[in-house]
Amino acid sequence: MRHRIRGMLVAFLLGTVTAVAGAAPFAYVTNSFDGTVSVIDVATNSVVATLAVGRSPYGVVVNADGTRVYVANLSADTVSVIDATTRALVATITVGDMPYGVALNRAGTRLYVTNSGSHTVSVVDTATNGVLATIPVGTTPRGVEVSPDGSTVYVANRLGPPSISVIDAATNGVIDTVDGRFGATGVALSPDGGRLYVTEELTNNLKVIDTDTNAPITDIPVGVEPQGVAVNPTGTRVYVANSGSESVSVIDAGTHTKLLDIPVPGVPFGIAVTSDGRRAYVANWATNEVAVIDTASNAVVGTVPVGNLPIAFGRFIEASKSSYRFVGFFPRPRRSPILERAGSRVMVRWQIEDSTGKPVRTLSAVSSIQVGKIACPNGAVNGVSNARGRLRYISWTRHDRKDDDEDDDDDEGFWRQKADDDRDRAWGRRGYYRYAWQTDRSWSRQCRRFILTLDDGSVHTLDFRFK
Repeated sequence: MRHRIRGMLVAFLLGTVTAVAGAAPFAYVTNSFDGTVSVIDVATNSVVATLAVGRSPYGVVVNADGTRVYVANLSADTVSVIDATTRALVATITVGDMPYGVALNRAGTRLYVTNSGSHTVSVVDTATNGVLATIPVGTTPRGVEVSPDGSTVYVANRLGPPSISVIDAATNGVIDTVDGRFGATGVALSPDGGRLYVTEELTNNLKVIDTDTNAPITDIPVGVEPQGVAVNPTGTRVYVANSGSESVSVIDAGTHTKLLDIPVPGVPFGIAVTSDGRRAYVANWATNEVAVIDTASNAVVGTVPVGNLPIAFGRFIEASKSSYRFVGFFPRPRRSPILERAGSRVMVRWQIEDSTGKPVRTLSAVSSIQVGKIACPNGAVNGVSNARGRLRYISWTRHDRKDDDEDDDDDEGFWRQKADDDRDRAWGRRGYYRYAWQTDRSWSRQCRRFILTLDDGSVHTLDFRFK
């Protein structure tokens, strides 16, 4: 029996809708000298609480619904579990020697802790706070990330080899390694999980890895002694905290080039981006403060005093309750701009999740779809207009009945193509948005930017060149 698809909710208004912001999230900054965590309200950029944890807290991660915060205590060989609602310490988990980094799967059921002294990763069941497995990896593991589907864990080994250990989350075993230069420290995944970014402290590079093949794509020179790394929600910008040169490098994820270095005095270490992508927060170890960067102007717009020797290594900002997670456009573009024929109908597909990882299906999540005229290949936008086309949400069902929508024939062929990778197929079978975009013949030999704005204010783009 073949897979067929059915379209739902066929109407779409192309006008712009103003997004309504929800309550501001909180940032949790580990103060390594004090053994505390500073809780910052990102709406006011003020510390609203200081929580006692273990000795030398380094790594920190907040679960998807913002109810739990996990802190790796380097000198105590423990992880502190904080109830984010009551701001009380509710558990202490004994792990390996010198725990450094922490990461959660999307569901929040598994916590992964890098033990830099015992060269292992502890796997914790967050329901019981018990250690399920201890996995040997490379030498001095630090950063850790989990793929969006929770199937794969990536560990940066500072003194290797290997530079990166790839763990199968189902078997809790290392299934692959990535060789690189010494100094792998921070790791961050693109929103779709297709790219892994690794800071190399000893070579002053940011390594980019294709997670389909686990092969390095390129090394991007950044500042001196890069530590933390973060990716914005659209996957278009990567931010690297350089402790040695006291700066944050801003990377264009599409071209793999450094755009600029933002001066951030005070030995920047951990870095995280808010879920709307508008602010980056940087823990400055030497000045006992957190710098706030406006990502539109790429300038420091404020500082927040915290405790002594702040580290904040990991995803230390709670996701906004009103924001979505943009899984990505798919199939993932292999080049930018994408080549299409002017005057043709182009199918643009994407997927959105809520903070718990469940698919968002309502068309009201889309605020607007617009087209910007750009200089080829990826220039600045010069003039924006509403796109022409139809938006639908597509769900998969197992049935043989032919849907009467002519656009569905395109999707039937799309999903039968053998060249599509498994991740794209898996996303598609969960359901996705599809926009049948009618392009204009006058765009021949020109470039356009497809601009998708969600009702949380986030903007997601694709660049096209028309022949």
